Amino acid sequence: MREMTKTERKEIEFKVSEIMRSAVSSEYSRYILEQEDDVTGNTFMEDVIKNVVETSAWEDEGYYNDDDIRLAIGRELMARLGISI
Repeated sequence: MREMTKTERKEIEFKVSEIMRSAVSSEYSRYILEQEDDVTGNTFMEDVIKNVVETSAWEDEGYYNDDDIRLAIGRELMARLGISI
């Protein structure tokens, strides 16, 4: 399993924050990203990053893109809202 360095982790956190800010404003995005899941205790940010790592080319090829982040945000929002398709 490929591990992110501290620098890589800060980079993905910045990108996730940037995408959320552009969607809902900096004030709301901070609250959303810091919100903890009642069951796991993970923050929304932690779960989005985990989703990106699991579903992008990160594990195999060492990269992800903004679309991977957007899709991960959508999947995590749906999961937290109890929406299934």
